[in-house]
This record gives sequence, C-alpha cells and structure tokens, in this order.
Amino acid sequence: MRKTLERNEIKDKVDYYMSLPYTINIIKEDGRYFAEVSELSGCMTEGESVEEVWDLIREAMRGWFEVAIEKNMEVPLPESMKEYSGKFVVRLPKYLHRKLSKLAEKEGVSLNQLVVSLLSEKVGMKEVENKILNKFDELIKLASESLALNKIRLEEPQTWYRERFKIYKSIELLTPKEKKRKRKASYEVS
Repeated sequence: MRKTLERNEIKDKVDYYMSLPYTINIIKEDGRYFAEVSELSGCMTEGESVEEVWDLIREAMRGWFEVAIEKNMEVPLPESMKEYSGKFVVRLPKYLHRKLSKLAEKEGVSLNQLVVSLLSEKVGMKEVENKILNKFDELIKLASESLALNKIRLEEPQTWYRERFKIYKSIELLTPKEKKRKRKASYEVS
C-alpha cells in the first residue's frame, strides 16, 4: 500500500513539474533535430522531425523528474519562475574597492550606481560578443558547406574565424583625445 502511495506522490510531483514552463531548445543539425532543456542538466534527445523530438524531450523530462524525485535531488525551477531580489554581496580586494570608490567620487555618482553601470556595460558587451560569435558560426557553416561543394577543405574553420575575432577584439578603439592622454600617462610612468 505504501509503495503505491509513494508512486502516486512521485507521479503528482512529476505532473506538477511537467506543467511548468521549462526552456526547451530545438536545433536542426545535419537533417536531424536536437533538443535539450536548459534548466535540467543532461536532459536532451534527438529525432528525425520537430514533432518526434518534441515528444522525445517531454518523455526525457518525465524520466529526469522521476529519477530526481526518487533520489531526493533538488529540481531546478524554470528560469522564468526564478525571482531575483536585485541585491547580492560581492567580496573584492581592498585595492579594487578603493579604486572603484575614487572613480565613483570622480564621476559624481554613488559606488552602487558606478558598479551597476559597469556591470550593465560589461553584460551588454558580452551579449553583443555572443551574437557576433553566433553569426560567425553561421558564416562558418555556410562557408564550410560552400567549400565542400567546391571540394575545398579548410581545416578547423571555426578556430580560424574565432582567432580573427580575438584579434579584432584586442584592437583598442580610442579617440584622439584618449590616445593623447594614454601617451601622456605612459611618459609620466617612465
């Protein structure tokens, strides 16, 4: 009787998790479809069609939840359901704290405003970088297909393009005023 009750409890919990809006990514690659659930580590499958891979990933999710519940593992919530307070504690070296405080004072803003601004800028740059890399990957795939059609082989095209992107990223884009200030600072250090 207890075993049946446990089975029903597990089924109820699985049904609950299955009703939540998990992020399912489906990608077409080499004529097949690959699916994975972003929040559930290792929950993935592949199939011949979108419909098939959809059914298979839902089945894989059900199995993932059953095993996690049976083993008393924590089941992550969907990304869209996570709540963020807007606060977190950061430990940093004293010298960096001092530099940030001085910069905030110089800019006429609070330390909090400065850090939020710097983090926002960096996150934005990272998003742009990822979009560029994704476009590179698309171009690489198209170029590779084109080269294959023309029976030309380029070893590791992703590496070739990514290396060029790293070089591009390392080029400093300074205004003439910034270049002059940088040169002046290097003379003062010497």
